[in-house]
Amino acid sequence: MSSDGYHYGYADKADARFIAAARQLVPELIAEVERLEERIAEQDQELRYWSNR
Repeated sequence: MSSDGYHYGYADKADARFIAAARQLVPELIAEVERLEERIAEQDQELRYWSNR
């Protein structure tokens, strides 16, 4: 810890591993959310089609 009370660097190896994993997993999670949003939009469009018949 520095004299101003802040940590510089990683507190421990577990934090470093978590950050390294997050750098890979967060983009994958965002891609999955986007894929699911597209699927929901498609299903919504199909539901509207069948609701208007």
